[in-house]
Amino acid sequence: LMLAPLAHHTQPASAQEATPVPGAQTWQVQVNHVSPEGENWSFNTFYPDHLQVHPGDSIEFTLAPNQQALHTVHLLALGMNPMEFYGGFSGGFVQPDLSMPGGWERTYFGFQAGTPCGRAGQHTCVSIDVTDDISFGLASPVLVNAPPSGGEGNTSWITTIDANVRPGPYYIMSDVDGPTMLGRVDVVPFDQPVQSASELEAAAARQYEADLAWLAGHDRIDYPAQTSNPDGAKTWHVSAGGGGGAKPWLSINEFAPSEMVVIAGDTVTWTNNGPG
Repeated sequence: LMLAPLAHHTQPASAQEATPVPGAQTWQVQVNHVSPEGENWSFNTFYPDHLQVHPGDSIEFTLAPNQQALHTVHLLALGMNPMEFYGGFSGGFVQPDLSMPGGWERTYFGFQAGTPCGRAGQHTCVSIDVTDDISFGLASPVLVNAPPSGGEGNTSWITTIDANVRPGPYYIMSDVDGPTMLGRVDVVPFDQPVQSASELEAAAARQYEADLAWLAGHDRIDYPAQTSNPDGAKTWHVSAGGGGGAKPWLSINEFAPSEMVVIAGDTVTWTNNGPG
């Protein structure tokens, strides 16, 4: 593994006051989304998850009014992708013990706030500094909604792309969620066009509608699986959550079926079918 070339990664944005660029725009990206009434679904992604910007432009990331949402926005350095950052340079996952299949994996970070922050009654988290010997990019504070009972939340973060940044693809991810919650920001030269604000809004709406349709197609179990036992009792199989597959950022946080009638002596087995 050669680390030396990574020292040439360029910062995608600046945490300091940026020099204004004439004609610079501010683009809107939503973090997470809301479930339809009566559903309990998670949308751990960005809407839209792909946009084009010019150097000097700003991006405002705004958290959806979803009480389950808890994310960061990490704009990675040029040439670094989410799996590379999360699985290696940030410590990533504790590698699973192959002799113990199904064991827990936990996220590990080499940095943490000096005091509790980001929740009700606490101060807002400060930006994380991950620019030691290798530049990882720029990370936001924790984004979290204020609880319904009142208190402090932190629902938006804005960052300005440095006017001198090198054009190219810059990935965004959430340190909380790992590499499945990712998007991409393409920084293009000033003389090349980018999408309009209305086109970006329409792309986000299409992405959300597609995710809703996918979840609706997977959130239905009419006939739970069951097996008959030699003593005449049955074993019923219930799904504890669902999702994953082609869209690992989506999850169904529900039991399926949610209601059952069983006979005394039967067995019910719940299986976690949610995404990793």
